[in-house]
Amino acid sequence: MARAKSKTSIDTKFAIYYRSGDIRDDYESYVLGKFNTLQRFSDEYSAIAKKIIAEELGYENNTTMVMYKMDDKARKILELDMEFDKSLPLCSEVLIRLDLEDSSLEEVAKVLMDAHKAFLENNCNFTEYSLYGEKDDTHVSVYGITPKYIESGELINLLKEAKDNEGVDGIYIFIKEENK
Repeated sequence: MARAKSKTSIDTKFAIYYRSGDIRDDYESYVLGKFNTLQRFSDEYSAIAKKIIAEELGYENNTTMVMYKMDDKARKILELDMEFDKSLPLCSEVLIRLDLEDSSLEEVAKVLMDAHKAFLENNCNFTEYSLYGEKDDTHVSVYGITPKYIESGELINLLKEAKDNEGVDGIYIFIKEENK
């Protein structure tokens, strides 16, 4: 495998493969399919989100990531080498990973609400939130939280219902407690 990279285009880079006399590359998906552009945007937005979680919520040791959904709408909006703009109307999920001292559903709800508020204050809009927290041998994972759920005033009840019923309305919770 060899890698090709443009000196003038940040998003033009792809792999070239050779096997048994056959040459192929991933130019179409990575460059023309705008995978590189979307990945660059994810990296840039992740750095912003990570900084907000550290500075606004006080979780210095976090590995928050932003992932975009690649669909036809995204392909139409994205342009090769375009500047990152967090206001682009793309579906994005933020995955907040941090050391969580308290893995109760109340604390999980508080972190999600505080994060949502901090993101909105910094003009960051996400279509979905996920949270992964751990401390020692206790782990909590929450997936499928939308801004609508956070803003409903019923987040803690939704989390409890999702935990008790192995998911509800696309919300899933997994908690592994120490020695259990």
